Amino acid sequence: DPTCTIWPTKISFSRMALQALNNCEFIRLEVNPSTKCLLVAPTHASDKDSIRWIKGQKDLSVRNMESRIFGEEIYKAWGLDSEYNYRADGRLVSARNKIMLLFDFNDAETWKTKVRE
Repeated sequence: DPTCTIWPTKISFSRMALQALNNCEFIRLEVNPSTKCLLVAPTHASDKDSIRWIKGQKDLSVRNMESRIFGEEIYKAWGLDSEYNYRADGRLVSARNKIMLLFDFNDAETWKTKVRE
């Protein structure tokens, strides 16, 4: 299944998420603060909110997207505990003939963040 994992400092997606969106190169993230859902929509590089989420040229994979500010905002909006990481399964949804991935973090898998010394 496609998965999305968030840490206090980064966000990442599984290879299955990349494949579910037909290996698109750029995405737009939409965060719903009240439902604890994250929508991943394929987009073009010209979209002002686009993020390049892949790495590699031949063996494509999804890169970790580092952003302490983004992590802090999601944790604050959703009331998450910064000592934990969260992983949610995604499902394909469509709107206006566009396929997207929806991740619901209401029942996310959690585990304690390892502290680096």
